[in-house]
Amino acid sequence: FEEVDVVRKGGNYGWNVYEGRECFNARRPGHPRLECPTESPRGRPLRQPVVTYTHDVRTDDGVQKRNFAVIGGYVYDSTAVPALDGEYVFGDYGGRLFVATPGGDQWPMRELQIAGTDTGRPPGQVFGFARDAAGELLVFLVGERGGIYRLVSAEDAESTV
Repeated sequence: FEEVDVVRKGGNYGWNVYEGRECFNARRPGHPRLECPTESPRGRPLRQPVVTYTHDVRTDDGVQKRNFAVIGGYVYDSTAVPALDGEYVFGDYGGRLFVATPGGDQWPMRELQIAGTDTGRPPGQVFGFARDAAGELLVFLVGERGGIYRLVSAEDAESTV
């Protein structure tokens, strides 16, 4: 599992008791523990991630996708893509972009579809995120079509050469 946590000073995120929100057995990986503690031996609560996802994903059309490692992003607060306002945009090194809606203990998440590609996915592996001088979100990709890409709305992408 991959996970996104809201980090708080002094927080205990449960490694090696949890893998995402799943109980983890460090002595026998692949064989979950029967019971998982909810606090540390010192009585501090174990904090759960706000987003989790698996490495292997089977889609409705039977296609297998592979996730590798979460790549942290930003809460979008700029103007080029109004539909993303207030959403947490992040990625996976396997070449997928995601959007999660902050709020509560678990943030709903969905895959961000990229217009103009055959797969709806970025044309490379997600390596990192940054903001430009105007505060717009940049995505760093590696691979054959690697580079620095700016997120824009689908309408703006169609008018860009």
